[in-house]
Amino acid sequence: MYIFNVREIEPTEITSLLSHSRIKRDYEDLIMTTAEKLRKEGEIKGEIRGESKGIIKGKIETARKMFKEGFELNVVLQITGFTEQELKDYGVI
Repeated sequence: MYIFNVREIEPTEITSLLSHSRIKRDYEDLIMTTAEKLRKEGEIKGEIRGESKGIIKGKIETARKMFKEGFELNVVLQITGFTEQELKDYGVI
């Protein structure tokens, strides 16, 4: 259904076009291939987003442990790669 929304064409219009086409099978294959690509792209983006959240969560925990062990702010910033504002935003400082 995503492909229909992106192209702003109703599914019934696609069906009608395909039923009148002599190369109906080619269009059906194209639509399915495009839909599969979009679905796969969505899966990949979701995985990347999840991995990124996990990495950030790990760096936040590292920063908290470093402060607990007495590390200076500048060292925590250097090791984690966060800015001071990001540490504030994440509730670390």
